[in-house]
Amino acid sequence: MDGARLNFANLTGADLNHAILTRAYLFSAKLTSANLTGADLSGAQLPGADLRGADLRGVRGLTEAEVRKVATTDENTKFGPVPTP
Repeated sequence: MDGARLNFANLTGADLNHAILTRAYLFSAKLTSANLTGADLSGAQLPGADLRGADLRGVRGLTEAEVRKVATTDENTKFGPVPTP
């Protein structure tokens, strides 16, 4: 979904595991409890995105600090490496 325009999309609980979201526009998108494990967010735009409870472990292209600076997160938002089975 390179360059996808998902502004204001309701992606609550979506399984976007390892999705290619390079250069995606996710302005004010609702991604609460979404699974973004291992997704590629290189160049993605997230201002106002709601990532409360989302799983962002192993995300590529954006750091935790970059995500937290522009998107809404909470204590249930997961960052860090992908867990090993």
